[in-house]
Amino acid sequence: MHLALSPGALRRRGVPVWQLPAFTTYDDEVRPGDSCDVLVRAEDPRRPAVRFQSSR
Repeated sequence: MHLALSPGALRRRGVPVWQLPAFTTYDDEVRPGDSCDVLVRAEDPRRPAVRFQSSR
């Protein structure tokens, strides 16, 4: 499972601006959304979007 947030959502949740490049680098290099079984986009915590990976 991977919880994904955009830079804007991370800022709204209090992540310091200087830490945002680390999140971007991790997403670009590791690409956790491509390898996880469940991806949760939590831009709006009241309405998370869930994607289940199909069988490989």
